[in-house]
Amino acid sequence: IASQWCSDGLSAGEQGKHNIETYGYKSWYDFANEEWGTKWNAYEGEDEIKDGELESSFRTAWSAPSPVIKKLSGMYHGITITHHYLDEGGCYAGTSVYENGEKVSETVADWRYHAEVVFGHVFDDEEDEDSVMEDPAKPGPESAINGLEP
Repeated sequence: IASQWCSDGLSAGEQGKHNIETYGYKSWYDFANEEWGTKWNAYEGEDEIKDGELESSFRTAWSAPSPVIKKLSGMYHGITITHHYLDEGGCYAGTSVYENGEKVSETVADWRYHAEVVFGHVFDDEEDEDSVMEDPAKPGPESAINGLEP
């Protein structure tokens, strides 16, 4: 994909202009951040549909891919998408619920609470609230908690 964004023989300015005209964005990085809400694609993903709800677990770089979840919700009317997110660095956590292409609720949660209750992380005695998780557990079907209150 990156090769589509970088043609041989064009200066940086020409390439940027070409990319904006062709793709609507100057670079793959601008595209990814705007369209996906994060700089890289998702990885280590798992999905499950249960009782009309889609549970999806995956990792992304830096931030929750809210634009992708919203668009996916718009593609599948009648399905509720509950999106739990947790920053591995301890900066943010929460749950968003989408229906028919719209975010219908969002709960910003206490990071440690969300790590423990939703993602099942167990802190040992040496970890504190500012600890960075190296490998957070993936949420399972039992973690579909709507309207979380820390």
